[in-house]
Parts: sequence; C-alpha cells; structure tokens
Amino acid sequence: MSNSTRPMKEYQCNYPNEVHQLLVSVSKNYYVRKDGIIKYQSKPLPYDLATVDKSDKTRIIHFIMRDHYSGFYYAEMCLHTEILNIGKFLYNAWSDKNNYEFKGAPKFLMVPKIVEVKWSSLKDIVEKFGIKLFSLQSGFANGIIEIKYWQKAIRNFIAISRIDDHTFDEKFEWLKSKNIDICNYANKVSFESNKESRYEKWKNNIKTVYVPTKLSSFILTEV
Repeated sequence: MSNSTRPMKEYQCNYPNEVHQLLVSVSKNYYVRKDGIIKYQSKPLPYDLATVDKSDKTRIIHFIMRDHYSGFYYAEMCLHTEILNIGKFLYNAWSDKNNYEFKGAPKFLMVPKIVEVKWSSLKDIVEKFGIKLFSLQSGFANGIIEIKYWQKAIRNFIAISRIDDHTFDEKFEWLKSKNIDICNYANKVSFESNKESRYEKWKNNIKTVYVPTKLSSFILTEV
C-alpha cells in the first residue's frame, strides 16, 4: 500500500469481508444527563466528531463496522467524554465474540475523512495487517443511512425492553451492556418477506475469515 490514503469514489464488492466500512458518528438525538439517564431529543443536536467537545451535553458516540456486501455490522457506543480507543474497537469488531457472529478482518477498509483526522493512528494499525485504507467523504449517503438505522434499532430496543425486560434501566450503562443484543436485533431480523436478513446474507456467502487474536497489536499510543 502507498504511504497516502487512497480516495474511493465508486466501489463494489463480491463477497462478505472483502470491504468493510468504518463509521463513527455523534448521535444527533440522544444525550446522557448528569445522573446517567438517557434522553432522546427529536430536534437534532449540534456538533460532529470534530467539534463535540464544545457540547454542553454529554453526547453518545456510535462506532459501526459494516460489511459492505451484506450490510451485516457490529456496533458499540460510548460517551464523548470517555471515547473508545479506535484500535480496541477494530479488534472487538473483527475478533470472535460470544453470541454474535460478526468477525474477520477485511481486505479493504473505507473510512470517512473526519474519522481519519480524528485518529491519525488508524492508518498505521490497518497497514500492519495488509488492509488497504480508502478515504470517503464524511457525509456519504450510505453511512448516514446506516447511522439512522442503528439509532432506530436502539430506540425500538429500548421501547421493547421497557415492556419485556425486567432488568431495564434508563441509564446509559444499561444500554451499553446490551450492545450485542441490539446488534442481533438490528441484523438478524428481516423486515421484508422472502428476503434474507443481513446476517443470513453474510453467513450464506462468507469464505475465508481472518480473525485477529492479539489485542495488543491494535493498541498504539494514540486514543
């Protein structure tokens, strides 16, 4: 791979885990009060990944690793005051997980420019594994839609849990602990008849899977 990140305007893939998309976005609708309670606001909140530190509210940040072929994805969330280590997220996304099948590093990783700027170590991490990094415009349509789908899955999951889950708690730590459950809900249910779910499309077409085993290989000095 060359020393500079390659721009990508048009892309297609032929099988699962050939191309992944890394999405990191500040929630436009959710924030967390000082007592830890999650609040939803229909009017979009200001600030993006580059400016979120200016927010007077504690904001939720979504991390998504999406397989471009199937749409199947792994996601995590954190507070902007306790932002995830980007290397640890990559490791979590591509390694084996309990109760969730998404795994395997891709050949190509598409990254919005705003994410590249936020984490300059990202390029060094993926290059160690022979993964080619491609730069995308930060507002690319597919990424915006996926973030909206993920937030909708969270909202629906909260609504269902209020009724069916005796452990339900309005606090962010509870929601964060249900991360895998939300991923399963969002990816394993097909809302269209006679159509594969995202997970089924990934599972039915997956070939070779490279699963990283050492978290230390993903952790550099930068957050």
